[in-house]
Amino acid sequence: MRFALLLFLSLCACTSSVPDSGSGGFGGVPATSGGAVDASCATDASIACAPGSKQKVRCTGGKWQDDGACATGTSCIETKSAGVVVATKCAVPSTGRADLAAACAKILHCRGSSGSSMGKCVSEATFVSQIRLLYTKLGVAPADADDLVRLHAGSHTACLAGAKSCAAVGACVGGGQACGANVPGGCKGSVAWKCKSGVPFAFDCAGLGLQCGMIDDDAFCGQPTPCTGPDGISCSGDVALLCRGDKAKGFSGVKINCSGMGLTCSGGKDTFLGCVPKSQPACDPATYVDHCAGNTRLRCKKNLVAADDCSLTGQQCLVTPDVTPPATQCSYGLGCTAEPKCDGTRLEYCEAGKRVSLDCAAHAMVCGSANGAATCVFAGGS
Repeated sequence: MRFALLLFLSLCACTSSVPDSGSGGFGGVPATSGGAVDASCATDASIACAPGSKQKVRCTGGKWQDDGACATGTSCIETKSAGVVVATKCAVPSTGRADLAAACAKILHCRGSSGSSMGKCVSEATFVSQIRLLYTKLGVAPADADDLVRLHAGSHTACLAGAKSCAAVGACVGGGQACGANVPGGCKGSVAWKCKSGVPFAFDCAGLGLQCGMIDDDAFCGQPTPCTGPDGISCSGDVALLCRGDKAKGFSGVKINCSGMGLTCSGGKDTFLGCVPKSQPACDPATYVDHCAGNTRLRCKKNLVAADDCSLTGQQCLVTPDVTPPATQCSYGLGCTAEPKCDGTRLEYCEAGKRVSLDCAAHAMVCGSANGAATCVFAGGS
């Protein structure tokens, strides 16, 4: 939204990874067909990956033999044809959430985002229940309709699995809306929708207990509230009223329940939706050391101690390693910062603080580039 309702995660300078949940979860160990070295095997000359996916094996003389170990950060990946392993290679391991990652890839591609957003999409979609609860408490969802669709990517995996073009993606996530040159979005009952790159994205605000309203020509989920100006923020106790517009076009407003984040209202600048901590000790930025107090991120901002509760969005307060002076962030995990890249049909990106990959070809896409970064795209860019 152009009136600066930014996703709460932006307060935390969040990274794009989530805690490792083991096999079958984020960064899970890929399934393998082979056995351990010296274990019995049935068909000589057959190849496979050994359990643990860190070693290639070949069947020789009725036993699995070492066919090459994988370097740190890579795993043995099998390629099968008709159920038979026809090739093995050491590569970045597959994501443990391929369906969700593929849904994210299709949504991101069709809204004009790059592959650098992949990990963030998977992370936020995983913790969507906590983020939804925060939005309900705030009384507003600080994100556009296309961002809300991305946040709820997990709700669209079944439909998006069969999508082979952005038109098909729009049919899955657009709520039946159609984009036009003079129709960038709006409200249809409780549904907020928006066109991005010619693709409609729709989200039903009622699921958050909110209404659809318009402000700055954008649809949003919240508590639409009439206002007569001036442009800015006013307070009523812990409730902020953000009023936008001008006398020529008229004004529109939205209420924000600051207490939903343990905050209070302030009409001043440098606030989050008009909300500030109820008490902020003074600090000297020249001497104050950013740190974590449990899951609360503490830092010195404009000579006042800013406290961000990372747990509100399912994150942890973490200290960034090897940085002087120490820096903190609300994060789903640290350890991977490399930009996405293509390895054949596979997109390598950061998730769970680890390097993982998604086989674009397995989801009717190719590994290509968008906005200067590698990502899964539909062939021909459609």
